[in-house]
Order: sequence, then C-alpha cells, then structure tokens
Amino acid sequence: MYANHLSNNWPEPTEALAGLDSVKLTHEILPLTIIDNSTLVLPSDVQRVLPNALVEATFHMEYSQYHTPDKLNACTEGNMTQIVVLRHGN
Repeated sequence: MYANHLSNNWPEPTEALAGLDSVKLTHEILPLTIIDNSTLVLPSDVQRVLPNALVEATFHMEYSQYHTPDKLNACTEGNMTQIVVLRHGN
C-alpha cells in the first residue's frame, strides 16, 4: 500500500476527492510539470490556467516485450511528462 503524502495538500475539485484518495493507496502520484510563459504553474493555479488552453503535451512512451516458453508478452507504458501552455483559453 502506498501512502502518498506529496499529494495530500493538492487542490482537487470536490467531485474528484473520493477517486483520488482511493488511487493514493495503490499508486504514487507525482505532480505534472505545467509551464506557462517559461514559468512553472503551481498546483493551485492549474484550474485557472488550463481550461480551454492550447497546449503542447510531452509523453514518454515505452514498449517492451519478453518471451516465456509458451508465449510472447508485450507491454506498452505511457507517461505524460510535461504540458506547455501555447495559448490561453477564452
């Protein structure tokens, strides 16, 4: 069980609280880097900055496969690593 103390003080929309709390028990939740005009966006400002904005999202994708005697196993993982705000929403 993972206790994720880093996200305990993040501002979350009320409707997301129950789901986020249950995910904290099994996953490590890390902040996503969001950059606006070369400045890091704080978690408390995300809901103000991102709605309707045009953004560039950067992903890290990884594909791996391994063989067992009876089959080929494949795994694909994707992690968003950064969001850069290109244009603010209306």
